[in-house]
Amino acid sequence: MKVLYREIQMIPAKNWKEKLSLEKQLIDKEISMGYPEPRLLRPLFGGEKAELTRVYEQIFTSYIKFAEFIADCIKKPGLADLVEKNHNLATEGRCELFYIDGDSPVPRWMAAVSEKKFSDSEMKKPLECHPTEPLNPERIRENIKNGKLRIMYRLIQEVPKNKWAEKFEQERISDEVEALTGAPLPMRYRSMFGSQISQLRFNEREYESLEDFCVSFEDFIFVKDAANEKAMEAEIRRQSFFNWEREEIYVVDSDSYMPLWMNEV
Repeated sequence: MKVLYREIQMIPAKNWKEKLSLEKQLIDKEISMGYPEPRLLRPLFGGEKAELTRVYEQIFTSYIKFAEFIADCIKKPGLADLVEKNHNLATEGRCELFYIDGDSPVPRWMAAVSEKKFSDSEMKKPLECHPTEPLNPERIRENIKNGKLRIMYRLIQEVPKNKWAEKFEQERISDEVEALTGAPLPMRYRSMFGSQISQLRFNEREYESLEDFCVSFEDFIFVKDAANEKAMEAEIRRQSFFNWEREEIYVVDSDSYMPLWMNEV
């Protein structure tokens, strides 16, 4: 079972320069110990408190690997010291843990409470696991060189507990039709531990630039071709499987550039 670890920190403006330097040391240390490299984010629209918030996201191949990581962060010489210094630069923070649904079997509780029954094949693997990053690193580098923002779009939904089988079915249909439009397909996960309620569904899509996201969104709304018409049908159907939803956009700082204001405070 893959898990996503998410750490959110509020960093005062005066601490960002030191934060970025220490952050690099911390990430290098984690990678040298065999742990996954985190994706570095800052909120742009919705959710957390604007640019002064740092969000880390790390994907672990299992819950056990994550537990080993946390133990090392607490007690491993060299790593624990960097983690403490990193925390000291923040005024507040919290940690959250999520289940990643791609390539994982359906939990037994979910099958038991769903009105629609899962098939045997769905129970073993209800969804595909999509990449969390764009597949064209050369274009990303060119965009960064030209001052374009690499972004992550995050959709949060509360799913009725008896609708999970139908929700998964709807997501498979959405993936099929959205692939025809060229849109990046989302990584999906559910709440495990933290400040979120357990019935939340999260979708993350990373775009090579904010410009790409805006063009994709406008095409979906206004361009009437076969691919977008199918995507619109899936979007209308999608509205039946959540109580509420919220949309967020984050700047992806991984492999990106430092905003000018960070050098001036």
